[in-house]
Amino acid sequence: MVLFLGGGGDIQDSIEIDTAFFSHLMPNDKILYIPVACDFTTYENCFVWFNSLVKKYTNIPSDNITMLLETSVIPNLNDYKAIYIGGGNTYKLLDYICKNNLDIKFKEYLKRNGIIFGGSAGAIIFGKTIETVIEEKENYPDNPALNMVKDYAIRCHYQPQDDKLFQNLSKKIKTPIITLPENGGLKIDKNNIKTIGNVFIFNNGIKSKYK
Repeated sequence: MVLFLGGGGDIQDSIEIDTAFFSHLMPNDKILYIPVACDFTTYENCFVWFNSLVKKYTNIPSDNITMLLETSVIPNLNDYKAIYIGGGNTYKLLDYICKNNLDIKFKEYLKRNGIIFGGSAGAIIFGKTIETVIEEKENYPDNPALNMVKDYAIRCHYQPQDDKLFQNLSKKIKTPIITLPENGGLKIDKNNIKTIGNVFIFNNGIKSKYK
């Protein structure tokens, strides 16, 4: 398994982690793109953005990208070399994933040496809880997160000026939080976790660098 968790930066911010992710792909590979968290633009615009990202790093044709939406039939994940889960509303995304049993299917896919990239909301769902973004809850239920990062919660778009927020949040939810910058994130290969950029942990109000 290889799981990439990105901090949610734009194409010009996330070069290092995007390079690492796309280095695993070949021109004939197929990618499953999941933008259902999106709550700030249309899915058509999401596809244009993602296609431009793919073209920046690979020669994979647009026809090899499948966009999975709420109305789509869930395909066989093993037909795809990689899955890319985009950002937006984390509660909306996790609700969709749990309703379609994708939480179980993602874990099985990773066990079979699959590759997943989660950006922003797509990264947060792999933590122990998504209470790190409680402001996004709206009318969505409290579904269990996938908890694939050693019992850490995840928060994205980290900036140093938000340290006080994360210190208080880590005390409130009683779970250590890994904060991911927009120009970095994590690469998880089985039990090995590699940091990309400056990644910090907030545990019961104490900040430390993830090593």
